Amino acid sequence: MKRNLVKFFSYVVKEKVEGLRALFGRRKLLYEDALLQGYELCIQTPKDLSDIVPKNSPLNMSPRDIIMKNFGETYELYTIRANPNKTVPGKIWYISPEEFEYLREWEMIDYGMSEDIVAKAMTEEGDLITVKTYGLVKEPRKITKVIDSSYIREEVPTKKNWPENGR
Repeated sequence: MKRNLVKFFSYVVKEKVEGLRALFGRRKLLYEDALLQGYELCIQTPKDLSDIVPKNSPLNMSPRDIIMKNFGETYELYTIRANPNKTVPGKIWYISPEEFEYLREWEMIDYGMSEDIVAKAMTEEGDLITVKTYGLVKEPRKITKVIDSSYIREEVPTKKNWPENGR
């Protein structure tokens, strides 16, 4: 029996395949490189997030309070917003509906962190695929800065900022 697959677009280019393998608990994942059409990559900090608790949020906390409590005021979150003149590189992941819902929970979409988006992504072969992702829709100006795909958040461990000897 063939399952319906969700075509999920991940715009964090530095994301490792191993990360999603670990998150889903399986080694075999189907994905391909693509460009999300009509969007730009941005950074939000807690000051950009809503201080209102969403109506159906599983927590009685605003998105701003959740991030401030867990990460502090300088924490950066990747997001996207519409820009008809831009594209965002990333991957289309072919995942189960259950895995997609797990990702939505992981990214705290229902907690008000982002909004669901249906968009078009172009594969390396030139095919336009309808994909699901998330980002800014209602308040696209609530960003700290627009970035390019080579940007790495400071709190993400890299060889440059990794403590010596893993300490």
